[in-house]
Amino acid sequence: MMTREQLVLIRKALLAAAAVVLATVLPQDYAADHDDRYAVTIHVTNKLSSRMALIVHCRSRYVDLAARFVVADSSCNWKFNRNDAYPGTDFKCRLAFQDKRLDFLAITVHKGVAEYVYDVFDDGVYGADGRISEWA
Repeated sequence: MMTREQLVLIRKALLAAAAVVLATVLPQDYAADHDDRYAVTIHVTNKLSSRMALIVHCRSRYVDLAARFVVADSSCNWKFNRNDAYPGTDFKCRLAFQDKRLDFLAITVHKGVAEYVYDVFDDGVYGADGRISEWA
């Protein structure tokens, strides 16, 4: 039979091993532990009339924000600290559904807080300034 001290050591070892596994398996969560004064948010909403799911994948040259599967009338977003990207870093997004693809420049990192909101419709992607890209 094990002593209490041995059980405590085993528990600590298991928790440490689980932390290592989670850190290597799960994608990096840019929303965690960041000061909102420096936050950048990319927000994409699926408004396709066909009610098809949308694949959204955003990345820069150095940081991959991972692909997301967005069902109809729902959204996905990435929130990260501006310090996670150098000033001037471009984040590009690729959208796909059925046989259609669309690439667009989502943001170029600058100083200050920023939120970038995009709505995806049948005829393209719309940002704050209107349609910014069409389906290919």
